[in-house]
Amino acid sequence: MKYNSNLSDAINRLKKKVSFPPKELDKVLRSAASSVQGSMMRRVFNDGKDSKNGMIGSYSTKPTLVGRSSFVNQAAWNRVYSTKKYKWVNFRGRKLKVLPGGYKQIRQIEGKETATVNLTRTGKLSKSLIFEPIAKGYQIGFLPYGAKLSQYQEDHWNKMIFALSSNEKRIITTIVNKYIKSKLNG
Repeated sequence: MKYNSNLSDAINRLKKKVSFPPKELDKVLRSAASSVQGSMMRRVFNDGKDSKNGMIGSYSTKPTLVGRSSFVNQAAWNRVYSTKKYKWVNFRGRKLKVLPGGYKQIRQIEGKETATVNLTRTGKLSKSLIFEPIAKGYQIGFLPYGAKLSQYQEDHWNKMIFALSSNEKRIITTIVNKYIKSKLNG
């Protein structure tokens, strides 16, 4: 007695159902890239977490010298400049103020978050994190300004910050699985 299985037929039918026609594949990959980019932006720029979901770090409280260029906005510098609370010193031919609370204090004066490092001082780095189409899908990365700064941040904190987290990898899997399930049920 000879037994013939219809397994190969079933596999071929399944392949046809879950194949990714180019337009649909692009839609799925674009959705995954967009979702991952959004998740990464929340993780880094809102929550201050690295790719392993640990805190990026904490801001320095080591006393620092500041001048106008140390501040993102003029109003913050004006508050420091006009107060007698901070002493003036001459350093390399420049007249600067001493902030005893360091970089953390600069951020506090500017009204920025200081509980966690979130890399959002000017907003330029987060605006530079984009996703774009490539030959076989999409990639998430930085425009030239952000590429240099993101590398500096990872080196400075000695952490992988912009690699995919386990949650972001799950997002990709979920989106692809949802598409496959819809094809199987359709």
